[in-house]
Amino acid sequence: LQSQFRLTYNMILNLLRVDEMKIEDMIRRSFAEFNAQSALPSTKALLKKASKACTSLDMVEWPVDNDACPESLIQQYAQCVNEGSEIGKYLMGKIQDSNYVSKILTPGTPVLYYQNSAGDLPQMAIICAVKNAPQAYGALGKSRKKLTVFVLHNKSMPMTEAVDKLEETKRKLSELNIRDKQSGGEKGFYQLENSRMHKPHLFSRKLPVTMESKGHLWSILEIDADDILCIMKGSMNGFDSNAVLANEEGIITDTVDFLRKKGDDFLSGKEMLVSAKNDLKLQDIDDIQSYLKLSGTVARLQRFECNSSNRLFEQFRIIQAKHKIGQRVSQLRHKLSDASLHQMPEFHQRVVILQHFGYLDDLQLVKMKGRVACEIQSCDELLATEMIFRGMMTGLKAQEAIALMSSLVFQGERSGEDENVLFLDNSSMHMLRQKTEELIFLAQEVGEIQGEILDQPDDYDRKLNFGLLQPTYEWASGMPFSSIMEGTSVMEGTIVRTIIRLEETCREFKDAARVMGDPHLLKLMEEASFLIKRDVIFAASLYVA
Repeated sequence: LQSQFRLTYNMILNLLRVDEMKIEDMIRRSFAEFNAQSALPSTKALLKKASKACTSLDMVEWPVDNDACPESLIQQYAQCVNEGSEIGKYLMGKIQDSNYVSKILTPGTPVLYYQNSAGDLPQMAIICAVKNAPQAYGALGKSRKKLTVFVLHNKSMPMTEAVDKLEETKRKLSELNIRDKQSGGEKGFYQLENSRMHKPHLFSRKLPVTMESKGHLWSILEIDADDILCIMKGSMNGFDSNAVLANEEGIITDTVDFLRKKGDDFLSGKEMLVSAKNDLKLQDIDDIQSYLKLSGTVARLQRFECNSSNRLFEQFRIIQAKHKIGQRVSQLRHKLSDASLHQMPEFHQRVVILQHFGYLDDLQLVKMKGRVACEIQSCDELLATEMIFRGMMTGLKAQEAIALMSSLVFQGERSGEDENVLFLDNSSMHMLRQKTEELIFLAQEVGEIQGEILDQPDDYDRKLNFGLLQPTYEWASGMPFSSIMEGTSVMEGTIVRTIIRLEETCREFKDAARVMGDPHLLKLMEEASFLIKRDVIFAASLYVA
């Protein structure tokens, strides 16, 4: 089921006139908000839980010692990392969509790896393998990439976490009956006799794995390409990904040394990123600007004094945890607020339009034009009200006025509009022809204003239909219904329904005239209503007589 609830200017104006009910209450009760309103109890429970977690984090004591950094500095560092991560995700998406992805993401390429969800710091890594990620059935576009990367962990990783990672790897490898070489295990995993004959598939089945070499902790992970914050210059010479995945000691040591040197270069502030045009083949000006912004963010990241702190990992996680739970609390509060209602943006946009045309003041109080628009129900309230206030009814006879009003009400096929050309070309119809042109210009103006403000503007090119201009004029002039039918292709029932609706519109215009205090418009509408309420169209029905 799909909700058909739509906001109208008349509805907005009427609700703004009363204090008993707000527009938010009306939207909340619509079927379009049913699912969101049904989830309110669970959302409130989640908010309570998240707020409690937020309070607990606020109570965590900030580390204070010689190696700790001020909380404000870590907050700035975390903000810089998050900014770079967002830009990096966008650019990695562009790279994966390009035809050069296989030349950009190659084994041996150094990268800065950062996975926000894991709570890790940005860390030096090198690509070992690239493959296509599984793609949903029927999905369009190029497939995303999965990378196997060798990550050199930051020295500030807590000891307890490092031990846990090493113990987990030991357990995984023992399941494959593979023992660490340094503990005197079998050589079946290493295949030292022939360095080109490795068994990386055994290692890959148990990713992620974490080990230690020369006092440095490293891991081999499988990650999404979107987790690459940036790609760095200078691929590793002689890099053998198969040897790395087979845990060959020599290549592991070389890889650790290579990434350690890259890390030292990073901390020293050297320019690390590859070229946007020459290496990444970025052509779009927006992409290049994004890459320049990323370069600036990485440069700022390199200058932070906290990069050398042994407490950075611990402090960074505290800040990130606070940031995430704070975002979660904000999202849940937004869901519970009026701002989350699906049609609230459209409401505010329509209010801007009403203020532009003078129906509301700056405080959203209904002005005279707004009170008049509240009386219009049977046709477009904006066009009808503007017709009245711009004097389009002035100088017209009752027959001409009701004929002009028919363009607001008639909803039949537009083929009948061609029949009005000769009718309006008559010299006696010059006033009606002028008013018709003014009304068309008015509809275009309203449509243009709506197009600038509304996300989904109404189609004002279809609001006016002059297909019944001549038949309505002739009926108001007293011509018999049979004679009118001889000169038009519009069906009899359509004409009858339109004339009956026009009489209703006349009553609404009379009410509007009373609100305005306009006796001329009131008299004109009374005369027009009298002229069309006659003969077969308004005869009592045989079924109820």
